[in-house]
Amino acid sequence: MFTPAVEVGWRLARRAWGHGYATEAARASLGYAFDRVHLAEVVSFTATTNLRSQAVMRRLGMAHDADDDFDHPRLPVDHPLRRHLLFRMPQARWARLARLSHPVTRPHSVPPPQPVSQPHPVSQPHPASQPHPASQPHPVSQPHPVPPRPAGVEPSKGIR
Repeated sequence: MFTPAVEVGWRLARRAWGHGYATEAARASLGYAFDRVHLAEVVSFTATTNLRSQAVMRRLGMAHDADDDFDHPRLPVDHPLRRHLLFRMPQARWARLARLSHPVTRPHSVPPPQPVSQPHPVSQPHPASQPHPASQPHPVSQPHPVPPRPAGVEPSKGIR
């Protein structure tokens, strides 16, 4: 049995499928779970017929063991979605995958620094000829556009 457990999951409107939103959000959630909260393991499960969610779990690097599969206790025995597959992501696997996706650069492979050419000091304008910084608008006071929510992505309804 896998309970108690922390689960990562997703539910998207059909028009949002196939854009990588589930994988991106789940990867960020796993990063938070392991790198900030320091969980030992995160699980995810889906019905045997949900091939798209299984593909997301595999892209994330989650491991599946058929011995962990189970019948969902809230679905009737003859329900087509009753059988579920369980995928696991232990912290050690997450750390190994993170190292593989972000290899450490070896010192001998770093190119030597290139000299930066500086303009001659005489060619620089005198500081008094420059506008005073207080006369410039502060960058924080500039409005920042809020990116639109991608089509089909609905606001989160919280933890289920």
